[in-house]
Order: sequence, then C-alpha cells, then structure tokens
Amino acid sequence: MKDILANITSDQAVYILKVLWEKRSDVREIIVHEAERLLGSVDLDEIAEDVFFALESIDVHELWDRSGSHSDGYTSPEDMAMEMVEEELDSFSDQIVRYHNLGLHDEEKLYCMGVLKGLYRFEKEAKSEFRNWASDIAGECFDFVHKAWQKQKGNERFAGEMGEFIKVTCPEWAR
Repeated sequence: MKDILANITSDQAVYILKVLWEKRSDVREIIVHEAERLLGSVDLDEIAEDVFFALESIDVHELWDRSGSHSDGYTSPEDMAMEMVEEELDSFSDQIVRYHNLGLHDEEKLYCMGVLKGLYRFEKEAKSEFRNWASDIAGECFDFVHKAWQKQKGNERFAGEMGEFIKVTCPEWAR
C-alpha cells in the first residue's frame, strides 16, 4: 500500500492511535515517550516568530469585509481587529493551557514567554496595513495572556523569572 499515513484524515489517525494505545502496552510506551519528546522541546523564539507571523499575516481586506454595518448591527474596524487578533491567538493560548493541564510547567512558562515576545514584536515591528488598525491590541492581549498565566496554580514559582524575562525582552511593557 502506498503511503497510507499521507492518505488518511487526522480523525482516522487519532482513531488508529487510540486502538494501538488500548491494545499494545509496548506501543503505549513509545507513544508516551514520543509525546513527551515532542511537548518537551519548546523554543520560545520559534513560538514568538509563529505569533508574529500569524498576526502580521492578518489580511486588512478581511478586516474591512468583517467590520462595518451588518444585518445584526455595526462592528467598528477596531473592535473587529481585536476579534481577529484574538482568533489568531486562540491556538497559542490553548497550548499554554494544555501544557498546564499536563503539569509541564517549565514548558508552559517557555511557551507563554514565546507568545508574549511575539505580541511585543508585533507591536514594535509589524509593517502590515492591518497593524495600523490594531493599535494597542497587542498590549492588551499581552496583559491578558500574562495575567492568565500568573493565575494558574503552580506558576507562582516562576514569577520572578517571568518578570525578568519581560523586563529584558519587552521593556516598555514591564511593570
């Protein structure tokens, strides 16, 4: 059979993985090892680049299409810009929560640092036309992500390290 993995859906792959998990303890150990290896390699600069790229890639024409008058009212371009940034950040925020739920607090901290760095970079370096409509949004999102991370039980031991990171990497947003 030609490359079967390239021709099945992600749902089918998950189903196969679950079947192997239930039936084969030797495979279960391999799965756990690979998951730990995958989740344990967090490169905060790579995360920051991904966040920056995701936000910098938002199309201003989509902003204009989604804002303005609609049958259910009016959405200002600024409000829609916030919604669109939040949509792009959802997967990053979800990953921070997944790390926390798995008890991978070091990885959670590094991933959060990457998100914060990416937001700061977007605020300072973005050149896209969308960025003009998204003034101050990155800072608001930065505060939200940082405060959400701070509230998670177990992260208080990293507060000093996170504060120092923000002071050095995002100096204008350090408090």
